[in-house]
Amino acid sequence: FLFFLALVFLGEFRELREALVQRRFRSYLQFWNVVDWAAIFMGSTVVIVYTVVVVMVSSVVQQLEDIGTRESEIWDVDTLFSTEVLEEARVNGTLGSMGLDRFVGDEVQGLYQTAYADLESAVAVNQSLRMLLAVYCLILMLRFFKSFASQPRLALVTSTLSAASVDLFHFGMVFITLLM
Repeated sequence: FLFFLALVFLGEFRELREALVQRRFRSYLQFWNVVDWAAIFMGSTVVIVYTVVVVMVSSVVQQLEDIGTRESEIWDVDTLFSTEVLEEARVNGTLGSMGLDRFVGDEVQGLYQTAYADLESAVAVNQSLRMLLAVYCLILMLRFFKSFASQPRLALVTSTLSAASVDLFHFGMVFITLLM
């Protein structure tokens, strides 16, 4: 993915450099070149946000492993589920419907709260990644139309959509208004 993204970047950078050298920057700023730069920008953004998600999730996994280690240090597993311990927990009110209350110690409760807060942040960033990927798919579909222009029969599709773009835009506005 990164290799092909770099290829597109190098190709567009060469075209941009030639346009700047020949002082025809305005002619370079055509719709399809803007679409290519948008694809490069969105592809790079997707890679960066994906890396952030992976780092955040691995951090949460490490936190949960640390919590497990700390809990095993606090509670002796052999005696934790003995009848006496469970009866004492029931009398003290620390036995919940799902077993022993894991938040008896403030330290463990703080570790869980931190881990869940970090997990919530990772999920939010992952949702942003999914939205970015949706937009990136739309931009890539536009790039397909650019490549259609090089083949005469497929260019008919692009020219038809171009000629009908105003009508399609107005239809889209009415369609979106009706759906909302």
